[in-house]
Amino acid sequence: MFVAEDHTNLLHRLWQFRWTLYPVPLRPSTTASYIEKDLATCSHVYRRCDRVRWPSETPYDGPFRNVSREPKNFRIQRGTREEAVHMDRLKAAVPGHSAGQALWSPTLCSFTFPTLFPSVPHTYSSS
Repeated sequence: MFVAEDHTNLLHRLWQFRWTLYPVPLRPSTTASYIEKDLATCSHVYRRCDRVRWPSETPYDGPFRNVSREPKNFRIQRGTREEAVHMDRLKAAVPGHSAGQALWSPTLCSFTFPTLFPSVPHTYSSS
């Protein structure tokens, strides 16, 4: 048979149990975030566009001139004004490469697709 327990006794036991629980200690974050290697030395950067874009739009705007570097922020020259941008939104501008341009080009690929139809057109004869 189930014996009803006194509410004050239950509250007292819960209060004592609460003091036996210890929170998990926080560990310091020792891992450094990823920094693009060219970002520390480049003179121009692309800024990621954080808005909804059309499919034909590139994900980055720019290139913009790097004015100064801080540990987490960069100051870039955008038009006539300077803007502070977090380094997670930046990409190093590599000379001769556009931010929206693909690194792989189908013209550089040596693979040729097999043809399904012969290149010589079929001539029909009238009967």
